[in-house]
Amino acid sequence: MEGAIACVRPGLVTQTCGALARALRYFESHARVLHGGGLNPASANPCVGYGHGEVAFLLEVYGQLEEPDGIEGLVHLRQGGLTVSDQMLSAEKAGAWSEALALYEQASSARGRCGRAAALSQEETSACAEAGGGAGAGVGAAAVAAAEAQMAAGGGALYGPEGLRPLQQGHLRCLLQAGRLQTLLRLVDGLLARCRGATGIAAAATAPAPGALLVPPAAATPGAAAAACQLSALGVAAAWRLGAWRLLRGYLSVLQPPGGPDSGAAAAAAAAALGAGDQWELGVGALLEAMQRGAEEEMRGGLQAMRSSVLAVLPAVAAESYARAYPLVAKLHMLTEVEEAFGLMSKVRGA
Repeated sequence: MEGAIACVRPGLVTQTCGALARALRYFESHARVLHGGGLNPASANPCVGYGHGEVAFLLEVYGQLEEPDGIEGLVHLRQGGLTVSDQMLSAEKAGAWSEALALYEQASSARGRCGRAAALSQEETSACAEAGGGAGAGVGAAAVAAAEAQMAAGGGALYGPEGLRPLQQGHLRCLLQAGRLQTLLRLVDGLLARCRGATGIAAAATAPAPGALLVPPAAATPGAAAAACQLSALGVAAAWRLGAWRLLRGYLSVLQPPGGPDSGAAAAAAAAALGAGDQWELGVGALLEAMQRGAEEEMRGGLQAMRSSVLAVLPAVAAESYARAYPLVAKLHMLTEVEEAFGLMSKVRGA
C-alpha cells in the first residue's frame, strides 16, 4: 500500500483537492529536478522544452487560479504553436466571452464538416461495393444509413459515457457567462429533447396545465442520462436569472423527480453527473423557486443545507489562502442576501 501511495504524484493530488498553489510548487520542484538549473531552468539551459502533458497541467492549474496573464505566457510553451483549446482557455480566463463563443462555434463547425466528410467517404465505399456486387453491398448501404441516422440524431457527437462532450458543454457555458440566456434556453431545450426523447421543456412549460411537473422519460443510456442532468442544470442557471419560474420548475423536476421508489437513485445519479458549480446553481434555483412559492420551511431547510456544505470546506481552505476562500465567502454573502430578501417578502405578504 505504501508503495502504491508513493507512486501517486503530489502535484496531481493537490490539484485534485483544489490546492492549486501547492500543486504549482510541486511542479516547479519536478521541473528543477528534471531539467536542472535554479529557480528558472530555462536560464541555465535555453533549449529546455516542455511536453504537451506538462503544458496542459500548467494551463489547467493557472486557469483555475484565474491567472489570464500566466496563461498567455504558457500557451507559447506548447510545441507546434497554439491549439484551439489553448485559445479557448485564454479567452475564457480573460473574460472575453464573445471571442470564446466564436472559437467554440468555429470548432463545432469544423467538427461537423469532418463528420459529413466521413459520411461521404463511407457512401463512396458502399457505392463501390454495390458496383462489385455480392453481400458486401447490403452491408455498406446499412453502414451508410446508420452513419446518416447518427449524424441526424446527433447523439454520438452530443454526449459520451460521462455526459456532454467538452466542446458542447463549453459552448453552452460561454452562452451563460455572456448573458445570452434566451439562446441558451432554446439550445438546452432542443438538446435535452434529443437526449431524453421527449418534447422540449420550454414547449411543455407553456402547456395548459399550470404548475404541472415535467418528468421526461428515462434516457436510453447512462451517457444520455448524465447529459440530460448537465443540460437541466444549465437550464436552471438560465431560468432563475431570467425569473422564468415555470421553466425553472420544469428543469428542477428533471433533476429532482417527485417521490417514488427510484427518486433517491435518480437524485444520486444527478449529483454524480454534476460538478460543484452546477450543484450550486441547482441549489440557488431551488431556493429562489421555493421563495417565489412562499414555501418557508423548504426555504429554511435549503438555506441551512447550502450553508452547511460551504462551511464544511471553508475552514480548511481559509487556512491556505484568501484567494481560495474568496469564492466560498461570496457564496455565503449570496445566501445571506437571499435570506434577507425572503424575510422582506414575508413581511410584505403578512401586511
